[in-house]
Amino acid sequence: MVEVSAPIKQDGGGPATLYLKGPSGCDDIADSKTANRTEQKFVDGEMNIGYWNMEGLATSGKLKMVTWQMKRHGVDVLVIQETYLRGTKRFRIENGKMDVILSGATGESYKNNPGQRYAAGVGLVLSDRAPRALIGYEAASDRALTAQFRIKSRKLTIICIYITQSVLTVEVRREMWDLVDAELEKSRGGQLLLFGDMNARLWSRQPGEEDVIGRHMLQTRDLREGEDDDGDLNRVMLIQTLRSQDLFLANTAFQQRPSHTVTFRDLQV
Repeated sequence: MVEVSAPIKQDGGGPATLYLKGPSGCDDIADSKTANRTEQKFVDGEMNIGYWNMEGLATSGKLKMVTWQMKRHGVDVLVIQETYLRGTKRFRIENGKMDVILSGATGESYKNNPGQRYAAGVGLVLSDRAPRALIGYEAASDRALTAQFRIKSRKLTIICIYITQSVLTVEVRREMWDLVDAELEKSRGGQLLLFGDMNARLWSRQPGEEDVIGRHMLQTRDLREGEDDDGDLNRVMLIQTLRSQDLFLANTAFQQRPSHTVTFRDLQV
């Protein structure tokens, strides 16, 4: 079994750290988008995984900053969202020492809202040693990317999800959650880690949610008498997905600084 010695942060504040124990030694990577390739083993049995909402990756110097932060914190796999980049591609940076895998909109998928800024795109940035553990990856959409790694003779699946915002129609949001369920169903077996911006307003844990949500919440807003939280479809679908897939919202299991529990902007800046 893959051993987890630190919790996962879902959003904000810097990279999450997850330690995966496994044997030393590795094989050469099979450079393919399919997962049906020779099993790989991680080079020295320890992998650090982080998550970062980029708010655009094309800005001058942004990718350089990402690689610097990864090296500074010893991150092997960085899950990124809101790249704002179209197309699905894999390329190398840092003189061929690091890999970038991007899943962005293609064809008609980003023409549904003409005149609006494209604000999706997900991906992974891999350290110099992480590609040697990569089995393969699948770019499901510009909001979903799945990658599989081989750790200690077990498969580790990382799914990156960027849920559609609540301002979009119910139909669009339900389609997105259907895609999440489909990706999770395909990823059964081995260790599963789901990272993402769920665009769900949790506020606080409600009675009966102890099985999927921890006690460390923002808790700045209490429900008023006769009010419920079901008005936020993304919150409802998130809870349903956690329960149906036997998952737990890991970043609510430990205390964080308040600034790391929500996404906000200082309007005075």
